[in-house]
Amino acid sequence: MRERVEEQYEGEDLCGRSFAEDTLIRCVFRSCRLDGADFTDAQTRGCLFENCTFRLARLNGTEHRRTAFLSCTLTDADLFGALLEDCKCTGSSFSGANLAGFNIRGGQYDYTVFLGCSLRAMDLSGVLLEGADLRDCRLDKADLRGARLAHALLGGANLTGADLRDAELKGVDLRAAHLKRTHMDVAAAILLAEQMGGLVG
Repeated sequence: MRERVEEQYEGEDLCGRSFAEDTLIRCVFRSCRLDGADFTDAQTRGCLFENCTFRLARLNGTEHRRTAFLSCTLTDADLFGALLEDCKCTGSSFSGANLAGFNIRGGQYDYTVFLGCSLRAMDLSGVLLEGADLRDCRLDKADLRGARLAHALLGGANLTGADLRDAELKGVDLRAAHLKRTHMDVAAAILLAEQMGGLVG
C-alpha cells in the first residue's frame, strides 16, 4: 500500500495504471484518461478529479472522503462496494456503472447522470440531487427523505416502496415515475394530484 500526497496530474494518459490499495491525499487529476485503471480498495481524501474518464475502471471497494469528481465519466466502471462520503460529483456520469453495494453518505450530486443505474434500497436521505438524471433507475425501497430533487429527471424510474417524505420536488414530473406504495408527505401528494389534473383545495 502506497501513500500519495498532493500529486498533480494534468492531461495525462493513465489508462490501465494501478492505484490499487493506495491512499491518495489531496491529489489532483485534471483532464486525465483513467480508462481501465485499477483503484481496487484504494482510498482518497480531499482529492480532485476534474474532466477525467474512468471507462471500465475498477473502483470496487474504494473509499472516498471529501473528494470531488467534477464532470467526470465513469461509464461502465465497477464501483461494487464503493463508499462516497461528503463527496461532490457535479456533472459526472455513472451511466452503466456497477453500483451494487454502492454507498453515498451526504454530498452533492447535482446534475449527475445515473441513467439506468440500480440505486435500489440505497440511503440517499438528505443528498443533493438537483437536476440529476435518474431516468430508468431502480430506486425501489430507496430512502430519499429530505433529498433535494428539484428539477431531477425521473422518467421510467422505479420508486416502488421508496420514501419521498420531505424531499424537495420542485419541477419534478412525478407522473413519469413508477409509483407504488411510495411514501409521500402532503406536499408531494398535492404535487402529484395537480400534475394528474386534480383540483386541490
